[in-house]
Amino acid sequence: MKIQPADTSYTPPIRHGQTAQNGGSTEVPAFQFLLVNTEKSSAAKDILADYDLHNISWNEINTLGRKLYDAGVFDGEQMLNFSAPHFGKFNGVSLSADEKIDYPATLGQAIASVKRSNPSDVKSIQHLEKVEQMLLNLLSLQSGGKGS
Repeated sequence: MKIQPADTSYTPPIRHGQTAQNGGSTEVPAFQFLLVNTEKSSAAKDILADYDLHNISWNEINTLGRKLYDAGVFDGEQMLNFSAPHFGKFNGVSLSADEKIDYPATLGQAIASVKRSNPSDVKSIQHLEKVEQMLLNLLSLQSGGKGS
């Protein structure tokens, strides 16, 4: 049995003004399950109106998560999950708390990085995918959808 070395290639986070290196679509795919409270979709839309999830800093992500929690859109676990995945852990990058990133693209890169480098880390992959589903729901709300 031949053991293949882990893919340790580095993919930098998508910063504001950049496009994904993989040429990926920016279309929001249909999601598999709902993680935000759609009864609070009006409040969520109002809060999201002040944020560009494709040009957002780590500090703003944390503030947004807290505002969504305070409005009852997120429960405590969802708020923590939304704010928890610091991408430096997955891509070896140091991002300042005020540096703008494309949150959906960077999160997608983090998921791909974990899947490539440590596919047996199911817990981290599932956590990041849960956050991705929450983010997709928010993007849907932001674009006028109902979050499902």
